[in-house]
Amino acid sequence: MATDEPQHPDTPVEESTGNAALDRRLEKGVVDFNRGIDTAQVWVSAFLIVIVGLVAYLGVFRVPFQGAETAHLRDNPALHRVTTFLDARETDATGPLALFSHALNWRITPGMAWGFRAVSLALHLLSGVSLYLFARRLLGAGFAEPVAMAAGLVFVVHPLATENVANALGRPGPLALCLALLSALLFFRATDERGASPHPTPLPEGEAGDAVVAGLLRAHRSFSEGGTEPPAGPRVSALSLAGSLACYALAFAAEPTAIVLPVILFWADWVRGGWPRLRACGAVHGLYGLFFIALMLVRVASGGDGGTEYLRAPGAVFGALTVYLERLLPHVFWPVALNPIAPSVAGMAISSLGLGILACLMVAAVLLIAVRGIGGVALLWPLAAACAAVCLLPSDDLLTARRAYFAMAGFALLAPWLFSVVTPRLARTALGLIVAGCVLASGVLTYQRLVLWSEPVRLWPPAADAVPDDARPWEYLGTLAVESARSAANAPEARAHWMAADRCWREALHRKPGDVSYRGKLGMTLRQLGRDAEAMTELRDVLRRNPFDQAAALQIALLHEARTRGAVLAAFDEARARAGWSPQIGEEFVRLLRAHPDGPDVAAHFALLFEAWGRTGHDIEPLRLAAQYFARARALGELPVEALARYAAVLAGIGDVVSCAGVLSEAARGAPEGALKAVAERFARLAGQAAAIEARAQALLVTPDRIIEGMRVMGEAALLRGEWTQAGYLLETAIEKEPANETTWLSLGYLRACTGAADAFVRDHGGDAVATPEAWSKLATRCMAGGSWETAESYLGHNADLGDEVRRSLALGKIALEVGRAERAAHYFDKAVNVRPDDSAPWLELCDIAIEHGDGAGAARYLGEAERRGAASEDVAARREKIKERGGPTAPETTPRTIIR
Repeated sequence: MATDEPQHPDTPVEESTGNAALDRRLEKGVVDFNRGIDTAQVWVSAFLIVIVGLVAYLGVFRVPFQGAETAHLRDNPALHRVTTFLDARETDATGPLALFSHALNWRITPGMAWGFRAVSLALHLLSGVSLYLFARRLLGAGFAEPVAMAAGLVFVVHPLATENVANALGRPGPLALCLALLSALLFFRATDERGASPHPTPLPEGEAGDAVVAGLLRAHRSFSEGGTEPPAGPRVSALSLAGSLACYALAFAAEPTAIVLPVILFWADWVRGGWPRLRACGAVHGLYGLFFIALMLVRVASGGDGGTEYLRAPGAVFGALTVYLERLLPHVFWPVALNPIAPSVAGMAISSLGLGILACLMVAAVLLIAVRGIGGVALLWPLAAACAAVCLLPSDDLLTARRAYFAMAGFALLAPWLFSVVTPRLARTALGLIVAGCVLASGVLTYQRLVLWSEPVRLWPPAADAVPDDARPWEYLGTLAVESARSAANAPEARAHWMAADRCWREALHRKPGDVSYRGKLGMTLRQLGRDAEAMTELRDVLRRNPFDQAAALQIALLHEARTRGAVLAAFDEARARAGWSPQIGEEFVRLLRAHPDGPDVAAHFALLFEAWGRTGHDIEPLRLAAQYFARARALGELPVEALARYAAVLAGIGDVVSCAGVLSEAARGAPEGALKAVAERFARLAGQAAAIEARAQALLVTPDRIIEGMRVMGEAALLRGEWTQAGYLLETAIEKEPANETTWLSLGYLRACTGAADAFVRDHGGDAVATPEAWSKLATRCMAGGSWETAESYLGHNADLGDEVRRSLALGKIALEVGRAERAAHYFDKAVNVRPDDSAPWLELCDIAIEHGDGAGAARYLGEAERRGAASEDVAARREKIKERGGPTAPETTPRTIIR
């Protein structure tokens, strides 16, 4: 029964538990439907922001690596491993956390541009959702969710952010903003407790002027009366605060612009609770201030990254700030004609327009902060970010769109601020339609912008026109032309791309004549166009300016090597016409070599061909020059497998078997499995023989009675190393001391054959006592095994026992069989047949060759011809028995008139 009598304060009422905290919890009820609805609205708003952003950025996955991104990421081995990402800071000003994200991204999706775009887009969308939650905290209760959501929607579809998502160099912006907003939300969570009023006091209704005046009066009262009653500040959550500070440090590690976060949080707290809240959270803000000072000291101590130019003088910083506002602020409100290339702000004068914009923004920010409106934070945020950017970022790309990403997030808060100050229903509806139209238009512009980014051929020419004195657009176009030429489907198409690359490099050099890299790329392009003389001039100029340029040294080496390669192919064609080459170096090899001159497997066979070429006595000076430049390029850095295989070919060509084995072994480790293994093993065996010979020579040289033999053996080792001058000196000395030593005589004759001095050897040593007919045959055999066919024929001509051409041809044919050159042997036997058709000996030799190769029918025909020419019956019977054992006919079906090879 109810009573009106007053109850004692300490007497518990019927509906009270006596515990005030428990009573407050019970008053809320078991199910808080309002809280569930609020949570659902937050999730729906975040979902809508993500969906709208995904629709606007659908084309980003088609954007390839391009521009400065290729050198920074695709062609930078330091970012291809997580353990070496810090090495990239030597050439890049991006924060270490952003570099780590690139290295990790490459580890997961190596070489795939869409993987980097996906991560950047996810960070961008997460930043949009976090910005919405940040605006929701600043607005407080009493505003519908779409009001705060407007900030996230405007931000995620803004065209100014396309470069941050479509280019890996823009990754620091989304990463830093996402972490900074997460730090801000954790800060709010750490300092908001029950009983504290985290929401700003609503502005008084009425005209905007009245609202500003009333807000100024309220701010005055807050400051004047704030010290009379000490505020009961909120309890601080240590875990959330620690997380907030960690995210702040990580945001700074992603991009230095995020260092302004404590300034933003300070004024955001002022908007949310005025002076009482700042008093209550003073210790927390002091902690953020200490972090700000510590991070600034770290930045100053680091001195910048990679030698890029930073603004230090106060006048230069202030001038750059005005230029920054003049160039980038218009694109925030009118995002058209965006340019991926921007000039450096170093040396630019103070902009009058930028100075006026700066003054207007500062006045407006002060007025809005005074009335504790979210618009004040919206203006102070980009101002603080702009100041940090001009102080901490390199001056060469300060005016690029990707550097405005952090500041643009602050401007996006103007959308919810407008909704907060527009109170009439009709005006709010109109404002909503305007914001929706802006979001739709921005989404369309963003999609179109991404289509342009996905087609580099259309992206960079307008950039070159917009900054006519900048060489970078022509550099990117030249790189694109080179890549297109290398992937062209046919030779005419490739040549057209090389011609375009030639124009681009010349345009870049016209704008930046002192750039050595452009000149080197021009030389490489000229080489591809077949203009070797011009290419050599450009490349030598590069090495004169920079002796450590590996690319130029390698290109010069390839030019010298190509000169000899052309001579090799010409000699090969001539030899093929004379039908004297082995099956191992046939038409299939020539076809492969001409179609794929850089293939490691073809280059391996090419090394063998060069080995033979080096023994023929042709001009090897280009090979020697090529070897010098290959060695220089190898000393400057790691060479690709193709270049190593070509280097090995050159070393084999000059006769340096030992060095060739080492280079081939290195190339085989990086080549496809089995591509170079067999060739490398062959040269490794030769190198082992050379090492054994040299060791034996060293042992002989220290033995007094065997010094001459040691000199001879040392000459053999030098011959295998390609050191022909030293080998010639040693062998000449040895033969002077021991003129009757046949081994020394043979080695010297072979050396003279390799150096093209066979006639001089015959003149000086042809009359030696050791020069017997048998010795001339041995020398011819050794030369033929090394591929010196003409010299072998010349040497064998001095064999007195072979008085006529038929006998010499038969002897040459037998030697060719001994060294495994069956086709060459057939050529000599055919020659003998043509000289003396009635002689049976050549036909018997041809029969032996056919038997050895399993050609029973051909062997029977050749044996029949020998029998008709009076061959001995026992020789005919023995061969007929061999033919029978091999399953061939014992009698010829027809009489051959010509020899089929």
